[in-house]
Amino acid sequence: MNQGTKRREKSITAAQAYEAICKLAREHALICQAAGGVVVVVHPDTQREEGLYPSIQYAHGRGERPPSTIPPEALEITPEQAGRVLEKAVDQAMALMPRDEYRAMFVPICHANPGATLQELVTLMENTVRGRILDGLGVAPEVAS
Repeated sequence: MNQGTKRREKSITAAQAYEAICKLAREHALICQAAGGVVVVVHPDTQREEGLYPSIQYAHGRGERPPSTIPPEALEITPEQAGRVLEKAVDQAMALMPRDEYRAMFVPICHANPGATLQELVTLMENTVRGRILDGLGVAPEVAS
């Protein structure tokens, strides 16, 4: 650098640089995602290539809400699918049931069914617990089956 044309360099902090970059990215609708101090900036050509452009423009207040890319039939759930989801939820709830609570329910079932095999008692217990969980959820037992 020539001594006669010495240029004063403006120094900024990293935080100031980050703010300036984010401001430019917001102004030009380049931010795809941002959370917790992490910003994902996407080039406009890449936005278009990946089909993100309409959504990013909308998020920045620069366009209409893009149509959903999820086909309507994918949003529908059949009764069988709902039953399977509910069954998984009940199984998970049963697995998380405290041992003392489980035991408190199991003892009366054993006393009420003195000639039952262990497998029959376990099945009775599972059905009882399942019924209480479904009742707590406000779901009719026939919906879950």
